[in-house]
Amino acid sequence: MSKDRQERLQHWAPYAVTPVLMLAVLQAMGLSAWVTLTVAGLTMGMMLFLVASGLTLIFGLMEVLNFAHAAFVTVGAYVTVSVLRPLGGWTADPSLTLNLVALLVALIAAAAASGALGYVFERVIIRQVYGAPLRQILITIGALTVDYAQHQVTMNGREVELTPIEYRLLAYLAQNAGRIVTQDLLLEHVWGAEYVGESHLLQVNINRLRRKLEPDAVHPRYIQTKTGVGYLLNAQPAAAV
Repeated sequence: MSKDRQERLQHWAPYAVTPVLMLAVLQAMGLSAWVTLTVAGLTMGMMLFLVASGLTLIFGLMEVLNFAHAAFVTVGAYVTVSVLRPLGGWTADPSLTLNLVALLVALIAAAAASGALGYVFERVIIRQVYGAPLRQILITIGALTVDYAQHQVTMNGREVELTPIEYRLLAYLAQNAGRIVTQDLLLEHVWGAEYVGESHLLQVNINRLRRKLEPDAVHPRYIQTKTGVGYLLNAQPAAAV
């Protein structure tokens, strides 16, 4: 086997594990049960993904709440099923009261287990990041997008080539979109404390940014000057005159 073919095989092999396992299980349980469980698994997975993604966006704690809340939901479901199993006599009884009692007991147990897990998670992990700045990986303002993960800037879907200094300048303005950032603060953050007071250096780079980003650099909609104070990245450029 050639080296190129071997490398391609190694690359694609992990993707084949799930289909192979699914086909192996199909032989053991039959088509009807296999389809039912596969659809149920996909549905559950999608639900967990949507819940986790929503909570991640709301709280802004990337790579933490995503997996944690999926675990909480899964643990709660597992505990519910585990409690209902020995109460099969109650759930099979024609009495609605016994059915509801069994369900209530299972729900209380699930809530207790998920609550305990959540408490431990809160004490061990979440409290460690209280007060820390939230990590943003993407900021979109009008037609402008700043991708911090890729260090990439796009305008109207087209990548804008920026120098490292221009990127750091724009990225800092984007993190403070809608707020005035003083000249000295920009100089210190982008160049260093020794450059504080070098307003001409800052102005030159701001003008370069405008020529690359603004439809009309003479009448900027995105990067606006606040005379005597600093600069502001307009959070609503479409409304700017």
